Amino acid sequence: MAREDFTVNATSETNSSYVRYMNVIDVDDANKRLVCKFGGAWSGSFNVRMRHAQFGLIKSTLLLDVSAKTTTVDKNTGSIYGGTFLTITGQNFGSEKTDNPVQISTLGSIGSLNCFVITTNATTITCRTDESRTMAPALAGTVVVFLKVSEESPCVAPNCDFAYTSNIPNISTMQANFDSTANVYNLMVTGTAFTGDTTSTELYIGGKLQQTTEVTATSASFTVTDVSSESMAAAKLYFDVGLPENHAAIAAHGLTLEPKLISLNI
Repeated sequence: MAREDFTVNATSETNSSYVRYMNVIDVDDANKRLVCKFGGAWSGSFNVRMRHAQFGLIKSTLLLDVSAKTTTVDKNTGSIYGGTFLTITGQNFGSEKTDNPVQISTLGSIGSLNCFVITTNATTITCRTDESRTMAPALAGTVVVFLKVSEESPCVAPNCDFAYTSNIPNISTMQANFDSTANVYNLMVTGTAFTGDTTSTELYIGGKLQQTTEVTATSASFTVTDVSSESMAAAKLYFDVGLPENHAAIAAHGLTLEPKLISLNI
């Protein structure tokens, strides 16, 4: 039998007028197997129907599930200044960053805040909330994952609820010391109400992540492992809740990591 002998389509379980045709790309008559290519559709479940050009409709109970949904968001509260790192779990997400845009929806499209996608795969999306706007404290919204920009991925309430808070860490001072034994710079940031641990507290200098060595309620320590700029003007500090109060003080501090000559081989 040839590919042209078969017609395969998928009909939506909820809307019988929504039909997607599938391309038959291989027919294995010996093993009674068809290989089809599904071009995509709105998320949902579809009944698969196969028809032979000579014998007609082939009995089938196949159900194709291409539904996408959001299951959980690891944080329901984030800094009013943005910078909150979110991990979103679900099913049938895309493999490209542009496949599933994410927003914190407050009043529909008006007032929504973008959460810029960092990584994505079929079951997990990570993103960081927009830092260009300051949101009102206690403003409530919902984390929305879009499917190919248009359709929204459903999520059972309150799993995707999200609110902004001003109850965040506050930065006071920052100091840098060069460790001549280890030949590295160590940075100490002090303040109040620090939260998180060495995994969720991140310092970037010039877009490069440094090593977090210790976090307490009043201080956070870092080892500078890789920089493309010696100026703190290119630095950003994130806690588990996102950007802290006085976060601009890091960039405005004026601290410079003076280059050090470690060795000279002739």
